[in-house]
Amino acid sequence: MVDQVDDFGPQYISPHFTRDKISPGVFTDWVDVWEDRFRGWWLAHANALCGKPDGAFLLVHITVGLIEALEVAYQGKDSEGDSARFFSAGFCRMFSAPTDAPLRQADAATVLWKAVRCGLSHTAMMKGPVFLVDDERFPPLQINTTPDGKVVDSVIINPTKFLGVVTMRFNLYINELRNGQGPRAEERRKRFEDGWHTLHARELPQPARK
Repeated sequence: MVDQVDDFGPQYISPHFTRDKISPGVFTDWVDVWEDRFRGWWLAHANALCGKPDGAFLLVHITVGLIEALEVAYQGKDSEGDSARFFSAGFCRMFSAPTDAPLRQADAATVLWKAVRCGLSHTAMMKGPVFLVDDERFPPLQINTTPDGKVVDSVIINPTKFLGVVTMRFNLYINELRNGQGPRAEERRKRFEDGWHTLHARELPQPARK
């Protein structure tokens, strides 16, 4: 059994960078690596699935997972034990509610969290009538309710457009980290740095001791 990680060869921490990039690195190095991970490990594969037969489920699975991950960077905190709240905050930051939307943004986030994110993550199935529709007539996300607005009866996701919203928000965030000016941009950079160090200081979980 190989017990020395140095025997593995170059240790890539993103598609294009080895751990030397962040040993210890500076702020621009951390952003380089974080962006490279998102683009190369996640967004590139999600984009490759667009329009592919039977690719929509994995495309949506990847995309809904990125909502919480982006919010972690945005807030500069680990979401462990608080995933639902982070997902909701990220969703509300990314998706604007139509004026005639039957649900408040936070309620729509809860539906998406339970039916799609948790459904796919825990059972490889979505919960209830959730439809993935590759049709230009549909928006990224449409939640339908009964006429009285009390019961959600279906969720419709346009996977390519949904990915487009998440990608757009990601690009805007990266641009702000790199080029933003003023107090707001400085706060974004501080939170990103805090989150970077928090996540990279995590240790392996250990079994409970008897």
